[in-house]
Amino acid sequence: MKWLLLAFAIGTLATQANAASEPEPLLVLAPYLPATSEQGPAGRDIEIFAAVMDRCDIDVHFHFYPFKRHLRNFTHEGLGDAVMTVPPDMDTPGFESTPYVYYQNGAAVLESTNIKPYHLRYLKGLRVVSFAGASQLLGIESHIESFASYSEFADQRIHSRMLFLNRVDVVLADGLIFAEINHRLRADRTYADKADLHQKVMFIPIFAPTPYRASFRKKEHRDAFNACFSELEAEGVVRAINVRHIEKYRDTVGYGYLGY
Repeated sequence: MKWLLLAFAIGTLATQANAASEPEPLLVLAPYLPATSEQGPAGRDIEIFAAVMDRCDIDVHFHFYPFKRHLRNFTHEGLGDAVMTVPPDMDTPGFESTPYVYYQNGAAVLESTNIKPYHLRYLKGLRVVSFAGASQLLGIESHIESFASYSEFADQRIHSRMLFLNRVDVVLADGLIFAEINHRLRADRTYADKADLHQKVMFIPIFAPTPYRASFRKKEHRDAFNACFSELEAEGVVRAINVRHIEKYRDTVGYGYLGY
């Protein structure tokens, strides 16, 4: 009996030692963004990030927050070991990675309006809506006075509803996010009796692609991320993820999204 108890004790200690030697998953703060960063993980942005960490053989656990709140929680609340989807104008503590994903913002209009906003100056006299913080991120502050109206909403579903209800002329948004929101609105059918949600939309990428990076508390994690990202990019894995997701929304974004 004593030998059995001793063997059990040794086995328990060995199990605890192995568990203690295994590193805890890296806690990554992620934004909730349709089509790009959602639980699963699913979406173009988060799939690239997850693929990089998998190549590095680093386990991760994602916590999702509304966009910008994930940045505030990392920067001001001290939460997480890393944060993804950091815009170029945002300073975060820790160590910043190389840009690993690009977003393509542009102008979305109904084809039936025959509006062709190939440049910001073509938005003069038009009703424009965009996401929260767009005026700074997109650098359009000096143009807003020329718009007939300009609004920003964090809930980007409002943008699509306003466009289909003819309450705005132009939506300034990332093409994939805009396309996915439209897809979900059509599936929901809540507004089917209020507006034609199947009106043809045209997306024109009038802005340069915006680079996004990640920030890590520890330098060794940042360095590993950069090295693994370079490997995947050289192997064509990053491009393949981009193309696969962009192809899903080809009918909306055409061939202008990031040049794919």
